[in-house]
Amino acid sequence: MSTVSKAGWRSTKDPTLLRLAERSFDVFVTIDQRLERQLKTEALRIGIVVVHVRNNKLSAYEPLFEQILQAAKSVKRGGVAHVGA
Repeated sequence: MSTVSKAGWRSTKDPTLLRLAERSFDVFVTIDQRLERQLKTEALRIGIVVVHVRNNKLSAYEPLFEQILQAAKSVKRGGVAHVGA
């Protein structure tokens, strides 16, 4: 597990970011609800989990951790799962 910041990808645009993520990860977790509409996710070699939270603070994610984990385990390559919607 890693974050965009830890990987050094912070200012990377979405298409390039996802291509980088495909090299090392099976699932990409994001709060970017537009990502699914902006990109052809079915062409990706990773699954996407979109988390619907009120802000990007850890406390907003905590109640959803189990759902995020289950979504990450079940989402298929090129698929998108939503949590907290």
